[in-house]
Amino acid sequence: MQKQFFVILFGLLLPFAGMAQSEQADPPEHRQYATQARLRYLQLTAPDVAETMSAIERFTADFRSAGRIDTITVAVVFHLMPLPDGTPPPTAVDLQAQLDRLNTDFFAPDHPYLAKSYQSPATLVDTLGNITGTEADRQSYRQEADRLERFAERAGRPLIRFCMATTGPDGQPTTGVVQPAGVPRVWRTDDNSIGKSESGGSDAWAPARYCNIWIARLAGDYAGFAQMPGGPPATDGIVIDDRFFGRVVADKTNPYHLGKTLTHLMGSYLNLYELWNEQYPCADDYLEDTPIHNAPNFGLPAYGYQHISTCDGNPVEMLSNLMDNTPDTAQYLFTWGQVMRMQATLAEGGPRGTLRFTPTNCFSDGVIVQEGDDRIAPESDAVHNQAFDLRVFPNPATGRFTLEIWSEREIIADMQVYSAAGALVTQQAISLLQGRTYRDISATNWSPGLYTIRVSAGRNVGTKKALVEKP
Repeated sequence: MQKQFFVILFGLLLPFAGMAQSEQADPPEHRQYATQARLRYLQLTAPDVAETMSAIERFTADFRSAGRIDTITVAVVFHLMPLPDGTPPPTAVDLQAQLDRLNTDFFAPDHPYLAKSYQSPATLVDTLGNITGTEADRQSYRQEADRLERFAERAGRPLIRFCMATTGPDGQPTTGVVQPAGVPRVWRTDDNSIGKSESGGSDAWAPARYCNIWIARLAGDYAGFAQMPGGPPATDGIVIDDRFFGRVVADKTNPYHLGKTLTHLMGSYLNLYELWNEQYPCADDYLEDTPIHNAPNFGLPAYGYQHISTCDGNPVEMLSNLMDNTPDTAQYLFTWGQVMRMQATLAEGGPRGTLRFTPTNCFSDGVIVQEGDDRIAPESDAVHNQAFDLRVFPNPATGRFTLEIWSEREIIADMQVYSAAGALVTQQAISLLQGRTYRDISATNWSPGLYTIRVSAGRNVGTKKALVEKP
């Protein structure tokens, strides 16, 4: 969408979520976000928010014309608020699975649309604008609109990674997880006390250094909200309803079980506007490569590949974009314009630029000892000489996953995958580069279950667990 005007939101707020105190354990039928309502609330109640956001837009425009994209790692803190209905909080495995989802959507290099065959217009249409290619080619597109509307050409890779915080604001080691004691409750979306321990919440860690994420039960059946850059530090961060948080053991009938609700909210946190505007339908999101949406999409159209916007020009809406609201299985795309906005937000001097300087170690260039592999004895030299840091995207996975391997030097390594019963599933040699190497692994014929991936070269060893689910 092209920039037409900067919308300063004044007037009546949309109703907040405090009226219906829903405590049902099952997720609502349709996902609703409260980010836009929160923004209007802050613009009316917090001083200088509109002016600050105008300055952020000027910085973003300058960065998009002359800025440099680089890889950025953000330290995350999870606040696990007591939940009603006796619902248990997410486990450590759930938190890691949700982080893996974020890293898949914001960083993983295996998105098919990043291949040259998708990025080149010549492979999509001829000089007259006619669709070219075989039916087999068409099947490789995840949605037909991505081909016919050439959405696939616009796909970009944000190059943003997320890790649990390993050092707290006091400089002491931490797990990056806070679980305050308290009475289970349902939180209104306009209740700022969720970030205040004296009011029954959980104190935010320094927002300039950490991305704070509160997992709680929200009133009004809202999935969550994020504070866009420019708001007051006291309320900065993301709040997500526990029923929309990604978990390893999830209800597969829930269309939002893949954890992309947090991906969407993280996009807002990094200064992406949602593709629809609740107060001013057809308002602009400051990007040229996203079509104007007149409303959020809750599903895929039953009558064909496209949903036509009622806005000027009647563009086909980008249902695959992660800032729309289609089911998780239909969302997988950030555009290059969106990538540049997020990179501007995290650039030095950007509104969240200080996040890039918080130390983390899950993607560091140092040595990380992987735990949980009983084939490596604690006293083994392999532990002390370990040179491989492994990551798996996505995790859990279905038919395929990508293995990311960090190595101190170029070397030939042996990769072995074991089932939970200890049986060798596959084995192959891998040529590792100095730094990071990526290997695409097919799990199509693997039985569902937990697998151990082991990469070794002499005494240098790295292991990682991967969960494979049914497609």
